[in-house]
Amino acid sequence: MPSVWSCARMVACCGFIAVSVQVATAADMVDHTTNCQSPGWDMRRELTAFGMEPLREAAADGAPKAPVLRLGTLYALRLHPQGEVRFAEPPGRGGKSTTPMAGMARITVRSSGLYRITLDSPLWIDVVTPEGILAPTDYTGWHECGVFRKSVVFSLKAGHAVALQFSDAATDLVKVVIEPAASP
Repeated sequence: MPSVWSCARMVACCGFIAVSVQVATAADMVDHTTNCQSPGWDMRRELTAFGMEPLREAAADGAPKAPVLRLGTLYALRLHPQGEVRFAEPPGRGGKSTTPMAGMARITVRSSGLYRITLDSPLWIDVVTPEGILAPTDYTGWHECGVFRKSVVFSLKAGHAVALQFSDAATDLVKVVIEPAASP
């Protein structure tokens, strides 16, 4: 049976470990807060979302089967070999990945405005409307941020479903979150 003294040492040791873990987590958050911001871009909602467990979803290999994504929810989308994906429109850019992965999803917003799509991987994203590919209003990227890689802002109309085309990804899994954006 352990003595009272050895139990006290174990409790003190466990308390030290718990404090060390808590301090490390706070230091990590400060690092992300510093390295995951750009002038004029408030990424606090995205940092919070990327701290959550993502919903796992298979991206579609064609527009009719594309899953519907919800605002403010972090997704981990499983992509397909790009040659197997039937895009609504040819991707706006590509060719950087030697074995590109791709997929599609959809979103419909309730209010017209600017929406920011944030991704954890370097890949290309197109937003496709019935009129064609929608040009982004702004974008930024982070090379020192360990949480996400890029954010692209699009002006979306309420009630209009749009297709999200992910292409030229180097990996078969991408994390993505979509949030309303103030003017960046």
